[in-house]
Amino acid sequence: MKLELEKLLSIFAFNLNLRRYITAPVHQPGTPRVEALNGDYFDLIVKLDEVGSTYYTVDAYSNNTPRAEQVSLGINYM
Repeated sequence: MKLELEKLLSIFAFNLNLRRYITAPVHQPGTPRVEALNGDYFDLIVKLDEVGSTYYTVDAYSNNTPRAEQVSLGINYM
């Protein structure tokens, strides 16, 4: 009985960890946002509900909106 319980607990823990990697991180309220905007720099404030990466571009207005994979790979889309 003890072995079965340990096995069930192990499977449960695995499923919890797996679920964590299936869903993308979620931005916390009020982020992302820009602060300390200056002519040469700005601070991008991002808070996620778990560890994750944030990718962004800074462009003049254009009809050529990059796809997510272009931004994350650093591909020039102009």
